[in-house]
Amino acid sequence: MKFRLWVAASAVALSACGGGGGHGYSGLPITPPTGSTPTTPADPVAVTPTTPTTPTTPTTPAINTVIYESLTWPDTTDERLAQLNAQGARGYRELLGQGLYIKDAEATYVYETLPKAHGIGDFQEQLNTQGARGYEWLADYQYDYDVAYYRKTTGSASTFTYKLVEPPLTPNSSQPSVSGMVEQANALGADGYYGVQFSRASGSLSVYRKDSLSTATYGYEFNSGLGNALKQFNDYGARGYRFRGVWGLELGSFHNGLIFVRDLSQSATFSFTALPDPPVSGTFLDQANAEGAKGNVYFFRSPRTLPSAQNPTPESFNYYMTPAACTGFTCTSHSAY
Repeated sequence: MKFRLWVAASAVALSACGGGGGHGYSGLPITPPTGSTPTTPADPVAVTPTTPTTPTTPTTPAINTVIYESLTWPDTTDERLAQLNAQGARGYRELLGQGLYIKDAEATYVYETLPKAHGIGDFQEQLNTQGARGYEWLADYQYDYDVAYYRKTTGSASTFTYKLVEPPLTPNSSQPSVSGMVEQANALGADGYYGVQFSRASGSLSVYRKDSLSTATYGYEFNSGLGNALKQFNDYGARGYRFRGVWGLELGSFHNGLIFVRDLSQSATFSFTALPDPPVSGTFLDQANAEGAKGNVYFFRSPRTLPSAQNPTPESFNYYMTPAACTGFTCTSHSAY
């Protein structure tokens, strides 16, 4: 049976942020490698951020003041890698593979690329080889079909172990079962594995990651997604669960079902707010930085309703998360997918 990774592309989530071309969920094959040496830029290109004011540096690694910058996402892999490393050296990490950068910790970052692995075993080996060097696989960069992107936090002693797993299938169907996937995620989460990417299609795999220095274990819950999504975010957040992603093939729609995750090793809570999406990227940065100054973390953009004949282009909202009594990965801004 031929397997492929199911990729949650994120152009819809960042179309107001100066991001690249449109994407949807798609199953991407793992392509043959063309080499095995990680690629790093020799001379990072200069970049000119488009932040409205000169950023200030957060005083602690914890989320306190969050700063955003947006750059035009380059067309080539080498140019992207140069931009990522130039920004990483300044303490900014890229969020979704489209040129939106965040500074939320006293840290710097290094990025590498490798040719995409051929087959499940080769991909598993590549993930764990890079993980042993302290590099995390960046699932959101998969529209660059020829290479895989990895990021390391400079000076961190963390290493990472990965698992690729087939999801349970719906009875009498070749499609993954959401209830089976949640049960599987909880079993792996109890062993400290975080769901980096969930399988959503026939012949696809889920990817889980474990941090060697983390004592976190994870619990997952699923909700149908019907009704008031923001209320559900806050109801789950009060119980320590943050929104992890949507389930289904309609990117940006809450009506496919919602996946939530909780770090079971702590008593964190989360509150959420939704603000109307500004019409241009510059005003989005103003909005994001105003919210970041209050410690609110941008993580998702979506319409509240599905397009219809009566409302073909429903208004979109930017969703912000405020963690409380929270440390570690689940408090930070990363892809909602």
